[in-house]
Amino acid sequence: MNRLAASDLGELDRASGDPLYRQIADRLLDLMQTGALASGDMLPSTPELSRHFGVAPMTIREALNVLRAAGRIVSEKGKGVYVDGPPPLRVAMRTLSFDASALPALTGALPKLPDLADVLAMLAAGDLRLTDSRALSDRGGLVSAPQWLGEGRVLEIFHKHSSQVFAVSRYVLPEASPHGDAVTESVATLCAVADSVDGLHEEVLSRMPTRSEAADLLLPREQPVLVTRHVGLSDGVEVIRSETVRDGRTPVTLVDLPI
Repeated sequence: MNRLAASDLGELDRASGDPLYRQIADRLLDLMQTGALASGDMLPSTPELSRHFGVAPMTIREALNVLRAAGRIVSEKGKGVYVDGPPPLRVAMRTLSFDASALPALTGALPKLPDLADVLAMLAAGDLRLTDSRALSDRGGLVSAPQWLGEGRVLEIFHKHSSQVFAVSRYVLPEASPHGDAVTESVATLCAVADSVDGLHEEVLSRMPTRSEAADLLLPREQPVLVTRHVGLSDGVEVIRSETVRDGRTPVTLVDLPI
């Protein structure tokens, strides 16, 4: 394991229009991509980086948050910040046996939001629902779904095949979104925020369904669901959060995507 010296990072271009935190993050990422920083190497401390670049500690923390969101660094409490392994090859997992144009990708993209022109028809057909995240909690003890979604309103999008729901996508509504039952306005707000996304942090996991998920997907409580969680980033800052929950029995295939 090597420990990078702050002096090896060079200087910032203060005449550039790029934010300083972004320049710092890019400088560290360049060193990772060239191999000068390898997995397991320790980064200089926040105070060291702050002194070297002549910026506030908050600027360093913003730069590290960009790399952390990209999965390139990990922090060990009381020890320091280390370079993590290279990100895995991005893959899109798509469900087989359904119309591909109607399916949410498991990874590589946020779940597709409905067109505004379709909202009222989808609402009438039961394909959209506004709900309180607390209503999704499992009184039997499973609390991972509401913990991930937080406390607030959630837009649920139901994906169907032959009138049967096989997946549910959920978006956390921003605090600034309309209140009440204004579904069209809520979708418009989410679409505007989603358009600003320039990066994703994602994870795929399997867990037991909550009671509401078992009811929506017509699943036995002992049948696991496949969950993809997405955090949409704009300039390294989280701006939108969503997840897709689907019947874990549905077959999937892997499709390589360019990095």
